[in-house]
Amino acid sequence: MDPFDLRTYREESYRVSEAHASAIVELRMTGEEHARAEAKYHRVLAVAIAALIPEVGKTLAETQAKGTPEVQEAKISRDISAAYDRAAMERLRKLRDDRASLLTMGAWSRANEEQS
Repeated sequence: MDPFDLRTYREESYRVSEAHASAIVELRMTGEEHARAEAKYHRVLAVAIAALIPEVGKTLAETQAKGTPEVQEAKISRDISAAYDRAAMERLRKLRDDRASLLTMGAWSRANEEQS
């Protein structure tokens, strides 16, 4: 394997740094979206429970409220936003590992150049 030249190393370092910064912004956006979806789910569930308490009592109200279309739709939105948030976290972890690998390869390359 040939050592990196300085130009290639700088280009890759810049690319990984830019992608890492972009992933941080994306993670913040997905986190905020997930928080909104979570709040909406709990708000819709609370309203549905309150509406069902006079009909079925406190014991069954939550179970039956979770079966209403509005609550199910809010739960689906919450689950989708959670999946996007987890994917953004994984992308950030992957880029962090890419950055560490790049630093290791750069150190290896410099060591090889010094020996040559």
